[in-house]
Amino acid sequence: MVVVLNVVHEHGSRIMGIVVDAVSDVYNIADTEMKPPPDCIGAISTEFVKGLATVSGKMIIIVDIDQLLNSGELCARESLTY
Repeated sequence: MVVVLNVVHEHGSRIMGIVVDAVSDVYNIADTEMKPPPDCIGAISTEFVKGLATVSGKMIIIVDIDQLLNSGELCARESLTY
């Protein structure tokens, strides 16, 4: 399955697709419903975590997809295409 995203970066934005094993649920979460991430979330780097939210009794980790897909090697590859 491919999830299509509009990723914002310093040169504007780009439509990207990421391959995932499955999508279980899709939620619309307002910024007011998000809590800031804790200093650490187990093995997950909070550098890419936008916040946490509770939906139907489940804790949801909200990933900052713009930050994640603009980091490291991907960012270096982006600069080669401009």
